Amino acid sequence: VEPLKITLGLSYLATTGNSDTSTGGVDAKITWVTAPWTVEGIASYLRADQNGNLTAERTAAGVRGSRAVGARWDLFTGVSGVMDEFAGIDLRAIAEAGLTYRYLEGPVHSLAFDVGGTWTRDDPVAGATDSFPGGLAAARYAWKISDTAELSERLAFYPSFEDSDDWRIDSDLAVQAALTAGAALKVSYSVRRDNIPVASYKKTDTATSVSLVFKF
Repeated sequence: VEPLKITLGLSYLATTGNSDTSTGGVDAKITWVTAPWTVEGIASYLRADQNGNLTAERTAAGVRGSRAVGARWDLFTGVSGVMDEFAGIDLRAIAEAGLTYRYLEGPVHSLAFDVGGTWTRDDPVAGATDSFPGGLAAARYAWKISDTAELSERLAFYPSFEDSDDWRIDSDLAVQAALTAGAALKVSYSVRRDNIPVASYKKTDTATSVSLVFKF
């Protein structure tokens, strides 16, 4: 296992003429492994403009640390934050902690389950700030299709312990194929479902992107 992995993804699309649009994004991931510890940091930024008007902007970042406590079990803790005014969120900050069970560990299929507790603080673009305890149930799957291609999915469920109707689901599906030893093409599709969104905002947001990923 490599002790340090760094990946950087870049995407951009622009049109001119009858339609003047531009969409760009960047995402980075750093993974540091020193047994029995693993630390992972992620950051992403997405922006879209149409005819000179900003139509989407989302910034997200997080760090998570885990420690192996058995052949297939890990303890984890982490913090993350999201800013997305077009979804009604000035800032959503989440602290989490729990337990991971690694059901499959490759080499072709990997599957792990997370279960734990969370503390969420929501600062909406309109209305009062809210803080509440909640839970986390997630599954992380990876399929090594070939020596150069991989499919991955992370599905996470965040229920609120204060209101059973207040829950969120995040899904991130991606297919990545190597172009060279240090670069790959990645196609991803993300779904964010907030069952009780900020007033006047929709419950579901989706994003599809194609990016070049560089490995260092």
